[in-house]
Amino acid sequence: MRKLLLLVSMLFIISGCVGQAKENDNTSRLAPPYLVIDEYFVYDETIQGDKMCAEAIEVIYELDGVTYALPCLKSGMISFVRTTDYKSFSIKDIIDQNLIPLEVLVENKILFVFDENE
Repeated sequence: MRKLLLLVSMLFIISGCVGQAKENDNTSRLAPPYLVIDEYFVYDETIQGDKMCAEAIEVIYELDGVTYALPCLKSGMISFVRTTDYKSFSIKDIIDQNLIPLEVLVENKILFVFDENE
């Protein structure tokens, strides 16, 4: 009887662990995003991970004399994760594929602009 009780207890423990493992999905492995834009979670290691970035303007994109840049060298520390399939994109992918408009990135203070025409 004691062995049967021990066996049943072990089965409950194991099944509970398996059930809990199935409940964990990609969202539980990600730190909370500091920002959500449209269908993208934005992860910035300089904000969430307290990582440092070199103090230099990192030019990301130029269009008609307007330059879009990051305030420091951190393009490799920013990722955009699509909420539908958890696919990750770099900031350059986001811009090149026109997934988020430049204006929206500026409005959300991810990029800043300086206009050489002014």
